[in-house]
Amino acid sequence: MKILFVEDNAVTAAHLRQRAGVHQIHVATTSLEGAAAIMNTDYDFAVVDWFLDEKEPTGLALIQAARRVGVDKPMILVTAVDGPPFHRLVGECAKLEKVGILPKPYTIDSLIAVANRLGGETPPSP
Repeated sequence: MKILFVEDNAVTAAHLRQRAGVHQIHVATTSLEGAAAIMNTDYDFAVVDWFLDEKEPTGLALIQAARRVGVDKPMILVTAVDGPPFHRLVGECAKLEKVGILPKPYTIDSLIAVANRLGGETPPSP
């Protein structure tokens, strides 16, 4: 399975690569690199961090922009935020087709389960 991660934290990105197992993982480390990969890369689903480039929560805006130009692969917004801000993000994601949200920390298996619920054509995890 090919999974795109848009994650700007170098430690988290390295950890994702280590946990890949049998899956092919591409990590985009900036919002600009993430946008290019989402628009031009063949993957089964994308996982996008809410905070990118340590400036502002751009992950949701990146997903919204991808939807506006016709990218319809499942996408999962991930965040460490909780409480009312998390509930607001759940509502925003619900407005978009094939977009889910998961709190950090998460597992590869939980990401695949969410992608499957979103309608992705992802095979079961080995």
